Amino acid sequence: MRKQIILLITLLTFSNLIFGQKSEKELKQYKQFLPYIIKGLKETNKNYATEKIDQRTVGLFEKPWLIKKIKKETAEEILNSIIENRSYIIEKDYREKWNLNFSSQINTNREIKDVYNSNAQLANMFVAISNVELIDKNKTSIIETEERKIQINQSRELNFQTGGIQCSFPLKKEYENISGNIKLTLTEYQTISYKEFNSSSENEVFDLGNEKKLKLIKIENNKAYFYLPKSIDNIKISSVNKKGKEYGENAKMQIPEIIFNYGIGKDITDAKTKSLIDNLTLEDLNEKPQILMYETNGTIEQLYIYLKSNPKGLASEKMEIKL
Repeated sequence: MRKQIILLITLLTFSNLIFGQKSEKELKQYKQFLPYIIKGLKETNKNYATEKIDQRTVGLFEKPWLIKKIKKETAEEILNSIIENRSYIIEKDYREKWNLNFSSQINTNREIKDVYNSNAQLANMFVAISNVELIDKNKTSIIETEERKIQINQSRELNFQTGGIQCSFPLKKEYENISGNIKLTLTEYQTISYKEFNSSSENEVFDLGNEKKLKLIKIENNKAYFYLPKSIDNIKISSVNKKGKEYGENAKMQIPEIIFNYGIGKDITDAKTKSLIDNLTLEDLNEKPQILMYETNGTIEQLYIYLKSNPKGLASEKMEIKL
């Protein structure tokens, strides 16, 4: 089971890294990775029923659509705490590239202690980073914008992990002195659309907010398959056991229906694979039907698919950087 989870997570990670902006350039890179996706589909289509899944859980699933909204005063307190507890370090990553790594933790000694102690309270919130300005002692921009395709004012959404956030900014080289500013905006999703299924659900058509005519194809032990009329960003899936406890390992991936059907089929040849990949278009990846694959490390008793929308900025501050 762990082998299968790792396989799906790997496919998801690499496809997201390679295919980000959905341009012709990214499409070309995505096509280079498609043979591995097809191979992975062939592997996941095998019968692994005899493999033992560990059923590990991480506590009761707290439904995001039932979480109370954060008050403005609490939002301001959270943001101030993030700024006060910030830390920076310049170091190389695994690719031997220099980065400015930023991290911060919510201060548990303040009024927001109850929020910090419950990750569920932060589940519908994120920190938007924008207006990034980083310069050296000569007042020259130090952000790497070419090789790693990071725009200076690119907005990024940082989700909370155990009451904290972290982010990396790619640098052109190593620097001794850095100064600048970053705008932080604490943001909360105002609408969560959801649909609940049980282990026997199959071939159910449903809507998810403004997204219409999605379909649960089937739930199969620790896996689930959905049909999407087109590519949909930011879909979330959670699954639980009979006691309502959420499983600890989860992975999901959207792929074009045409690729999925070919990958799980029996008539796979090098020539057909090459032809399919050569003829794949941006429309196939964006506007045509997709299959959403989900896999977890336990037997699915209840499954929740949900979509968060209508983000609202609750508090915003400019954070100074000086090293």
